[in-house]
Amino acid sequence: MTAAVSVFRDFVYKVSDKPLVEVLNNIKTGTYKTEIDKIRHLMSEGKEEETETLKKQLLGFTASGVFDNYRSSENLEVYTQFIILDIDKLSESELNRIIPVINVAPYTYACFISTRGKGVKFIVRVNSNVEQHKTVYNQVVDYYEQALNTVVDTSGSDYARLCFMSYDENCYINTEATIFEIQEEEKQTITESDANTNNHQQLSIVEILNKCEAFTNQKVEYHEGNRNNYIYLFSANACRFGVIEEDVYQYCIANFDLSEKEIKTTVRSAYKSNNADFAKFAKFANATVSEEVQNQDNQNLESLSLLTTTPTVPEDVYNSLPIIFQKGIEVLKTQREKDVFLTGALSILSGCLPNVLGLYGGKEVYPTLFSFLLAPAASGKGALTYAKMLADKYHQAVIQNSKDEEADYKKELEAQKQAKKYLKKGEEAPEEPTQPPFQVVYIPANTSNAKMIKHIEDNEGFGIICETEADTLGQTFKNDWGSYSDLLRKAYHHEKISISRKTNNEYFEIDNPRLSVVLSGTPNQILNIIQSAEDGLFSRFMFYVFASNPEWLDPSPKSNPVNLTEHFKHLSDEVYRMVRYLDNTVTNIHLSDAQWQKFNPLFDEYLFRIYNLVSKDATSVVKRLGLMVYRFCMIFTAIRKYEYQLKDTDLECTDQDFENALKLADVYLQHSILVFKNLPNNTTNMQFKPTSPKANFLKELPQEFSRKQAVTIGDKLKIKERTVDNYLAKLEQAGYLLKPKAGYYQKIMSL
Repeated sequence: MTAAVSVFRDFVYKVSDKPLVEVLNNIKTGTYKTEIDKIRHLMSEGKEEETETLKKQLLGFTASGVFDNYRSSENLEVYTQFIILDIDKLSESELNRIIPVINVAPYTYACFISTRGKGVKFIVRVNSNVEQHKTVYNQVVDYYEQALNTVVDTSGSDYARLCFMSYDENCYINTEATIFEIQEEEKQTITESDANTNNHQQLSIVEILNKCEAFTNQKVEYHEGNRNNYIYLFSANACRFGVIEEDVYQYCIANFDLSEKEIKTTVRSAYKSNNADFAKFAKFANATVSEEVQNQDNQNLESLSLLTTTPTVPEDVYNSLPIIFQKGIEVLKTQREKDVFLTGALSILSGCLPNVLGLYGGKEVYPTLFSFLLAPAASGKGALTYAKMLADKYHQAVIQNSKDEEADYKKELEAQKQAKKYLKKGEEAPEEPTQPPFQVVYIPANTSNAKMIKHIEDNEGFGIICETEADTLGQTFKNDWGSYSDLLRKAYHHEKISISRKTNNEYFEIDNPRLSVVLSGTPNQILNIIQSAEDGLFSRFMFYVFASNPEWLDPSPKSNPVNLTEHFKHLSDEVYRMVRYLDNTVTNIHLSDAQWQKFNPLFDEYLFRIYNLVSKDATSVVKRLGLMVYRFCMIFTAIRKYEYQLKDTDLECTDQDFENALKLADVYLQHSILVFKNLPNNTTNMQFKPTSPKANFLKELPQEFSRKQAVTIGDKLKIKERTVDNYLAKLEQAGYLLKPKAGYYQKIMSL
């Protein structure tokens, strides 16, 4: 039978299953020669970034497994019994030495030069099963390291590891290669004394297992059809936390409704497969669940599934927004594209409203917003480019004006120099003209702290930072000279920025900085900008997090009758006309008494809810969300002033715009809390987990109910009876439920 492998694009999206021999022959015959030649040419010129970009566009294959849809352990359909090894960063002479040795080894099934041309990949057939993959992988590595007298890169030990396609006309293929047989290692017996050596003094076995159960609940749910899988994962986690098999078996009998025979078989299987990982997580036993180690590949793929279901902006909001927003949205096809455009446009247009201000908390505020769009690659973040186009005409006009003023300055300077040449004795030289500031609208993110301050100073405090690749800002923040995180935090609240320069002993201040910021990127890119939820920059951003299922969009003219480039150019002209109109007079915007009466109780409830159901550390999100809502109202009202050509200098937000602002706040709050709950403390990966089941449970409860009804609702939500009782107690303690008598509850507050 011909062995098959899975082929993927963009790392995670499955293309097809193909025979491994066919994949190898494609590498040998030059199916990917054009792309590989470009990559190797760029590599030879030292263009690492361009090389990596092209490489990521290649197809890849999983030598060790056939997968269903995505690369994850849950989606493994067939373990192929192939190991792929990698030796990288080799010189040409080292390649010439190593490859012949690999090819004569009896176990080598295939060998070819890697994508960049600076390494070698080789494949070995083994006789192990999937549970033994890591063990046999290490044994194969040991064999080849001794044979080659060199070090093998072991970062590819995962059976879901992707290998990019390559080109090597001398690709070695030997389908009759000897199968590498795994050497059985002496099995470690887990005893009571082993468990006692682990650091569990602070928690009892039951408490540790409760934490393991909570940890497992983040991964999968216990329900009909998934019970064995759930208990297997739970037992594997317990093994890693250093709990002996017998204790886990007894716990499962007491807490799960599977038969004792099935539980025993499943627990034993989990311990047998994870024997080598016993007590691996013991040091985390007394930490909170969010601090526990999670499997990177599995979690990222689960994140992809989770992010496809994040909240979207309600359709009725789109139907009642100011015309500029509606014109932008009407030509976009998908819900996610519309949401991305709106999120970006809110921040872009917040930087296009000169002389617009209001009073919030007794302080003058301006409509400027910070927004951050997070999504995996190829999910539809591209709609942000259309939002960015809205301010293009404004940007071009400001730059042209700066160039004209610079040209006039140079003429005056030249005239002054010429006049000095013909001065008579005793005559005073003409005064040198003052160089005008060079103003822009869009300020590049890859700008040093000093240059950023100069831009803001020249712009008299305003500007827009818009980057469709958040890494641009992230890389800047990594440099000692580049980070201006503190400046952004101050600018959000229009706090005075003071600068002292050694040159000429200069000291100056920028009053009321008014920066708007729009960023987009993949989830991990946020970590170079906002490393934890404790960073004050986090709560200043409104987040929109999502993923889109892979879907081919017809690019033909028939399917795309609107020239989007021209459409948004016209909208950009409209925005520039609005800028000039609003620049004529100051516009003060406020809410009505009735709107404030609705605003304050709502945010008081938000604050109480987040404090009790999420974390007290997340309350800063709610506090700044209130300011965001006020700024939404300012943006909508200022644009209405232009639409209706109003002359008023004092305007009240309409009830419709106020309601839309509140609806948007609810959407963005959910996204921000999702990011908050998943920002790591000290790690390099952004890993999304589902939101709180406790909040979902509360949402489903009626106004009055009995414990029996609550258990029934919990059952529908796949929540066990014991957990339901725990939730009821906590919700009563938090003030969400009232218990008038035993076994009966009243819901005081709703989500």
